[in-house]
Amino acid sequence: MHRTYQCYDPKTGRIFSTVTVSEDIAEHMQAQGEALIEGDGNDLEHFIDVSISPPKIRERPKQTTRQDKTHIKADGEDMMTLSGLPIPCNISINGTAFDVKDGLLEMTTLLPGDYVIRAEAFPFVDWEGKVTAL
Repeated sequence: MHRTYQCYDPKTGRIFSTVTVSEDIAEHMQAQGEALIEGDGNDLEHFIDVSISPPKIRERPKQTTRQDKTHIKADGEDMMTLSGLPIPCNISINGTAFDVKDGLLEMTTLLPGDYVIRAEAFPFVDWEGKVTAL
């Protein structure tokens, strides 16, 4: 009989693959050092809570990130603020990454255009927003 297992990083709980294998194969994988847990899940919506014993599949929590504006003036002074960010987190703006350690990001720009902003802080679900500078 085949069962579904989540393969995960035993330090972080991040799921990196799902396999459907027999119990014998799963036991062999575990004997080889693979961290497996039986059950359904996916890396976008779930993680393995490794802080408890035995570990459990859980839903990734949603961020409480708030964006105060979607449009700003490209004058270097008008500001868009992200607050409620996970502490710490990684922010990328059009692919350029920044570490944020205090839960707050303030953005100004002199260049007009659209800016895609992404906040990542595992195990939280990634947050994405956009600001347009005119």
